[in-house]
Amino acid sequence: VAATTADVNGAGATSFEFDFQPMDDPFAQADDNPRRASQLLENYASDETVVYKEQQTANDTPLTRTGLTPADHVVKLDVDDTYEGLPSKVVAAILWGTANDYDYFFKVDSDVFMMPTKFMAFLKRNAIDKGVDWMGSENKMRETDENPSGWKCSLSRVWHYGKCSRPELNSMPYEGVNPISVDGGHGYFLSKRAMRGVTEYVDAMYDLMEKNKYVNIYEDQMVSHILINQGFLPVDFTGIAVFNVPGITQLAAQNSCTLMTGPIGPAVGENLNKMAHLRMSTGINMYETIFGFTPMSIDESMLPRSLLEVGIQPYVTPQSMLLKFGYWQRRMENEADSMRNEAEELGVKLPADDAEDTTTYEAKGEGGTEPVSPAAETKA
Repeated sequence: VAATTADVNGAGATSFEFDFQPMDDPFAQADDNPRRASQLLENYASDETVVYKEQQTANDTPLTRTGLTPADHVVKLDVDDTYEGLPSKVVAAILWGTANDYDYFFKVDSDVFMMPTKFMAFLKRNAIDKGVDWMGSENKMRETDENPSGWKCSLSRVWHYGKCSRPELNSMPYEGVNPISVDGGHGYFLSKRAMRGVTEYVDAMYDLMEKNKYVNIYEDQMVSHILINQGFLPVDFTGIAVFNVPGITQLAAQNSCTLMTGPIGPAVGENLNKMAHLRMSTGINMYETIFGFTPMSIDESMLPRSLLEVGIQPYVTPQSMLLKFGYWQRRMENEADSMRNEAEELGVKLPADDAEDTTTYEAKGEGGTEPVSPAAETKA
């Protein structure tokens, strides 16, 4: 049995071969999926603890003009809000998105500085328009001369030390799943197909997931494990489907450390070399700052090319977030002033800064509003 993965400029056109019988087709009962996701959510929260504060009506103006705070648009689930509970928390969020028939899902950590408009444009060009189901930042492989592939797995098994609320976990090395994956901190994108695949897996494997709840405590590894089990392979933010090579099997994809020393290691290594080159040449590199690769020492004046190209930058403290946003605003204002001065010299009239927004909004779903667009309606 084979499942075709997303085609990204030809990189993902090969077939992902299952080396054992997969579960039932996760899309065979697609119309029933939201209802099943709603039922599964009961494992994570009751009706009293699931709150979605959507206060807009069809007559409301855009969100920026309603006076609503971010807290008015937050989904609250009664989940384990500890470090080790993050896998359950993210899975519950994906189930919620499926139950509410969302088309796209993006998980991101709270220490990521994001420019939504730029990032959404990046996702549309590089993921949505190309039919990608799962996109993120590959960050587990490191260059080496220890094997012919030139790369090796570098999963840290003590990353959780000092972070867990259960003391015993802070001295136990990670022994959970270790598939090929994308970084959970940088964030990853899922399509509706991928979200529904997660829902189907949880439906079939919930008891096993609960049994290993405090073994598989690395959220990005657990979600990657689920997606691979459902027939998906990740695409890096550079657009390269690094692990989609001839001979890739589900079993091989579930063990990233032995993958690079096996027969398909060199082919994956070639893709990793291409990815590394593209990251440096295009600026799609989440670790790059103006002071080099020092993600842990970010100040407000650091605007790496990754932020300018993709729209996100990880590892930013709450204090630096505000400073960075202020720096970005000043930079944009300076550029706008320069543009106005140049236009004035050329005799070109620019639109006024406070020009009225003439975008027409219409109702969507239960109480939501969205701009009218000729493109297909989506929820993200």
